[in-house]
Amino acid sequence: ICEGPPGQLWIGAYGGGLNLFNPETGKFKHYQYQPGSPYSLSNDGVKALYKGREGLLWIGTTNGLNVLSSRSSQFQLYLSDPENRNGPSSNAVWSIHQYQPGLLWVGAFNGVLHQLDLATGVFQDVAYKGSTINSVESPIYALWGSRKGGLWVGTFGDGLHYLPNRQGEALHFRYKADSTYSISSDAILSLYEDATGILWVGTHNGLNRYDPANGRFRLFINDPNDPESLSDNVIWDIMESRDGHLWLATNGGLNRFDRESGRFRHYLHDPSNPRSLSYNAVRSVYEDSRGRIWVGTRDGLNRLLPEEETFVSYHTEDGLPSDIVYGILEDAKEQIWVSTSRGLSCLDPNTERFLNFDVQDGLQSSSFNVGAYCKSPFTDRLFFGGDNGFNAFRPEDIRVDSVPPPVAITAIQAFRAGEQKPSRLIRAISRDEELRFSYRDNILTFEFAALSFAKPAKNRYAYRMEGLSDHWVAMGGEHKVTFTNLSPGAYTFRIKGSNGDGVWNEEGAAVRFIIVPPWWQSLWAKGLYLLMLSAILWLIYRWRTRAQRRRIRWQQKELDREKQVSERLRQIDRLKDQFLANTSHELRTPLQGIIGLSEGLHHRLEDPESREDLSMVISSGKRLNSLINDILDFSKLKNFDLELNCKAVELHVLAEIVLRNNRPLIRGKKLQLINSVPDGLPTAEGDENRLQQVLYNLIGNAIKFTEQGHIRIGARETEVSGRKLLEMFVEDTGAGIPQEKQEIIFQEFEQGDGSTTREFSGTGLGLSISKRLVELHGGSMWVKSEIGKGSTFFFTLPISGEKASSALTSRPLAALSPVTPASVETTDGERTEGASGFHHGAGNEADRIRILVVDDEPVNQQVLKNHLSSGFYELVQAMNGEEAMRHLESSRPFDLVLLDVMMPRMSGYEVCHKIREKHLPSELPVIMVTAKNQVEDLVQGLSLGANDYLAKPFSREEFLARIQTHIDLHRIFDVTGRFIPNEFLRSLGRQRITEVELGDFAEREVTVLFSDIRDYTTLSESMTPEQNYRFVNAFHGRLGPIIVKNHGFVNQYLGDAIMSIFPENPVDALRAAIEMQQALRTYNVERHAKGRAPIRIGAGLHSGSLIMGIIGDRKRMDAATISDTVNTASRIESLTKHYGASILLSGDSLDKITDKEAFNLRSLGQVLVKGKRETVGIYECFDGDPPSLIEHKRVTLPKFQAAREHYLAGNFREAMDTFEEVLRANPDDTTVELFLNRIAYILTHGKPEGWTGVEMMEKK
Repeated sequence: ICEGPPGQLWIGAYGGGLNLFNPETGKFKHYQYQPGSPYSLSNDGVKALYKGREGLLWIGTTNGLNVLSSRSSQFQLYLSDPENRNGPSSNAVWSIHQYQPGLLWVGAFNGVLHQLDLATGVFQDVAYKGSTINSVESPIYALWGSRKGGLWVGTFGDGLHYLPNRQGEALHFRYKADSTYSISSDAILSLYEDATGILWVGTHNGLNRYDPANGRFRLFINDPNDPESLSDNVIWDIMESRDGHLWLATNGGLNRFDRESGRFRHYLHDPSNPRSLSYNAVRSVYEDSRGRIWVGTRDGLNRLLPEEETFVSYHTEDGLPSDIVYGILEDAKEQIWVSTSRGLSCLDPNTERFLNFDVQDGLQSSSFNVGAYCKSPFTDRLFFGGDNGFNAFRPEDIRVDSVPPPVAITAIQAFRAGEQKPSRLIRAISRDEELRFSYRDNILTFEFAALSFAKPAKNRYAYRMEGLSDHWVAMGGEHKVTFTNLSPGAYTFRIKGSNGDGVWNEEGAAVRFIIVPPWWQSLWAKGLYLLMLSAILWLIYRWRTRAQRRRIRWQQKELDREKQVSERLRQIDRLKDQFLANTSHELRTPLQGIIGLSEGLHHRLEDPESREDLSMVISSGKRLNSLINDILDFSKLKNFDLELNCKAVELHVLAEIVLRNNRPLIRGKKLQLINSVPDGLPTAEGDENRLQQVLYNLIGNAIKFTEQGHIRIGARETEVSGRKLLEMFVEDTGAGIPQEKQEIIFQEFEQGDGSTTREFSGTGLGLSISKRLVELHGGSMWVKSEIGKGSTFFFTLPISGEKASSALTSRPLAALSPVTPASVETTDGERTEGASGFHHGAGNEADRIRILVVDDEPVNQQVLKNHLSSGFYELVQAMNGEEAMRHLESSRPFDLVLLDVMMPRMSGYEVCHKIREKHLPSELPVIMVTAKNQVEDLVQGLSLGANDYLAKPFSREEFLARIQTHIDLHRIFDVTGRFIPNEFLRSLGRQRITEVELGDFAEREVTVLFSDIRDYTTLSESMTPEQNYRFVNAFHGRLGPIIVKNHGFVNQYLGDAIMSIFPENPVDALRAAIEMQQALRTYNVERHAKGRAPIRIGAGLHSGSLIMGIIGDRKRMDAATISDTVNTASRIESLTKHYGASILLSGDSLDKITDKEAFNLRSLGQVLVKGKRETVGIYECFDGDPPSLIEHKRVTLPKFQAAREHYLAGNFREAMDTFEEVLRANPDDTTVELFLNRIAYILTHGKPEGWTGVEMMEKK
């Protein structure tokens, strides 16, 4: 006897099997031996009972040990038993259906229809009118309870039957070939009756719609020509979703049927789309409580994603026991139950984890049948059937063993290679013990077990052999593993296992062991090997190191010698380049004197012979300059120091310019210069000046070696290696070049005729430089020539995608002056005079153009003086930078500065930088005149603020033209500066007015000086409008320069008022205000002499931030200042009338004045002016008053301050007495009268409520 389930007893009887006794009912449940059943008792002779862990009952019989699991009864099994008359007569179940409480209908494969009383467990074969329905023995594949109470029975071969409930007529429908309205097939696979009573019949030949009202069938069948017809005629399942659609499971995919339109939507498997249906053979379709559509196929379970119309599929790798899915149901916990060909599976949709069950859990068999499943509409029981009966269960009764099973290593066997019997067997294995095996015993077999006996066949294992692999290897249900040929070393074998419900013991069991190595693999042997190897390697290393050291020492000596030679050569090369650069500068300076003075004389002389001689001097000088340029260009090209300024170049115009400028060179020769470059040729991408240099060189050489015939420049488009280029050529009819010389003429210092008696001179650098310039453009140069016939030089250039925009190519050819280039020697003495002066009269001294010439070379000074000998210029000369700065600071303004770069003590770059600190480029143009003509020199000069850069030597015409241009620009900017001050531009970060844009602004800390004529309205009424205008203009003409003199600028003339800005220091504004008052007193003396009334002005100063910017629109802009600082200065100026003071300044301005002792100041208190939230401290500066008044105010200042302190403290009597003392000493102090009037009012009317001494100014 043993304790059983709560309140019950297990009783074992010898010969009577196992019995479960319920004392409350007094009834027994018997468990006895059943022949042929592997899951019954092995014998009825029960001799012992034991209740163990996991709820297991161990039963000892005369024929072995049996185990009974309490969970084996979770799945109730119904199957045929010959000895049980109340059981089913057939085990092969193919359909299950319940539509009445307490009754379950079961259709068998042999055609028997069973009715099960769920309360009593009694089965009854259904008969009607004395005969059973299974007379033809056709399998019953489908059952459906009619809304009228009857039962629809679908057979595979005998058509469709209808059995009424109590009364009514039994119906039988079979296929009739001669009837349009008969059922389409006798093989019925699925049934469904909708809410309207229409019966839908799925057959082996399409979908049938049966209307009980007329007894007719309507067929829906596959039409290959209609993509919206049924996809396949074999229909295994029919389901109606909550949206009213019918879903059909067919052999050709899933179909959704719209009953109104009669159209089918197909869901098919697409091998290229993993989100499609997993397989077309669909066996079941089901809608769960959430409206999700589940589809069972012969290759996985699918869930439809309706929004995307794609599927999520589940397979064996996801946890399914089999990919063949037959039935789908949902339990009360919204879990999905699936019958498969290898058991039953429960899916939790939230975690997507499967729990699987098989025969060992009490299932009828591992495989289930299509259509043999049902969920009770009255209880939570689920029914699944197969070929060995059917199971019924409540999902909430299914319990999972969540206790991990103990895992043990039961045995270890050690084998030697070639032997069948183990050399060593270990059964008692301790976890802490470390086993040792000989290197011969390196074949090991481990046996293990998970001590879970509820479903031992479902126990699973995984192992890991540390020291061999770090990965776990799944073993399935296999409980031993063998390792062969284990290498010597330390290992740990780990095994973990799970129970039948898939709960793993992750810790598992482990055993540590060592395969002992043979002696020759032992540590001491390896140490000896290592020692011997180290000794051998050390000897080899020592021998190789000594040899390498000897070789390295020898190589180092050779390398040092080569480095010395190379460094010496580089040093010589650098010295040579430096010598060339310095020499060129030193040569250019006297060369400029020679050419400049000669041009000046040539311009003044009238004797033709003298002019011809001077022309030869000028030509020789320019030839020397050309040679210098060639040498410098060669040096820069050799060192890759030359940069190109590439842009679109019009080759036709370029050729015309070069030919025009070379025409003077062909005088005396029968030569024609021809321009054959087409007008419509695309523009080239290149440096215009460098391309001119190439053409000048080629044309110059052609003129030298050609006495008669023609020289022609041409160009055409060509293609080289798939790249479109422009090919330009210079063709002559000269002497020609020998074949052996055609390659070497492009080398440095090589010529066609290199003899000492050659007819034509030259350095041999021209063609080399030209070729390198072309290669810098990405092109190439070559020559074709025949002796006596002439030569043609070719070169290629890249094509530009833009139009030419240079000055040379934008003007008409007729407007281009033939200026002789520096790189071409001329033989005639004719010169175009060009710009020799400015087209205006000399005028008076004030109208003459003042030019500051800064150069330490007297010769250069004289050249520039000669070029500017016209009476239009007033020249001031400076020999160095310091002298130039003194001239700029002490003299009246200059119109232009000509500045040399190389000067002692202060270079021209430094002078230019200092000039730009005070003068914008538009205020004072600077032209650098120097012999330094490298690109980096030009860039440095322009970046420091130079307006232009003129390299020596230069022609008089070019020099005067540039002077003319910059003087014109200066005068334009000078005029615009009268409307927008230069200081305003400088504040905006702009250098010239052309750069100003709408919306430019800058915020600056400044001091605003606002001045206004007192009683101007009265004054103006006594004058005519013209007199009024002349008066205001003369008034501003006297005071405006005072503002500029003190480092300020007039921002606006507002009628009689002046608003000026001082960007640097409030002291400048205060001094300007004082000088304005002093100038006004002098002016009043003149007015008094003429019998006119004196003028008085008030000046208000305030410091603060100010926005200066350009406002307006695109058509009309104005320079404006926007800030409260201006308003405050205006308010303070208005207070001068109130206080009777000439100059008032705010506390903000006074705080920024460091030397306050330099001025006579007195505080007038705090004022809250109109429009201000905060009070403003007001101070009077009486340095602008008449001298006598200044002296009186200075003497009475201590008593004035004391009186004001009494006033602020509310001691009005003391304040009145003290102020009266001040007034008696200085009767002209109108400010004191103001305070006395205030005190008298307070003493008469009383002190106002909240009085603090702050003056409230309600008026402007």
